[in-house]
Amino acid sequence: MPYSIRDVSAREVVDTACTLVMQMAAEGDVKIKINVAADVPVFKGDKEKIRRILVNLISNSVQHTPKNGEITVSVHRDPEAKRIIFEVADTGMGIPREAFGNIFEKFNQSKIRKTGKLSTGLGLPFCKMAVEAHGGHISVESELGQGTIFRFEIPDAPPASNGN
Repeated sequence: MPYSIRDVSAREVVDTACTLVMQMAAEGDVKIKINVAADVPVFKGDKEKIRRILVNLISNSVQHTPKNGEITVSVHRDPEAKRIIFEVADTGMGIPREAFGNIFEKFNQSKIRKTGKLSTGLGLPFCKMAVEAHGGHISVESELGQGTIFRFEIPDAPPASNGN
């Protein structure tokens, strides 16, 4: 997958991703809150891939969050680790712990209870691949009935082996 590394504004990429899923959230009566720390610097990365990661994570949260639920998209910087940390937290139904092992695998379809539709099973694997291509890591925390937090962290600067 080709990458175009350039300057990325966390605020801009989060705002754009949230705008793209706003209609879907409004239709489900789900509120989206944005919290980007003021000290997050412009960093190097593939802006389009990071936006797509966020759109995937936020739209998944919208699909799994009940009416009047809330999603919070946060970004902060860990200055010691020199990493930018993105989080998408929801007040949805949660994910069973036994699903954590294969949640980022291709074609791992799961029924979306709210809509009754099946996912393609490609959104989270794309997220994992794109985050890892940035030299980062993606993880999930969840409790049934308590919501889910997807977190990904990427370095302030891209890995040397990105091909650019």
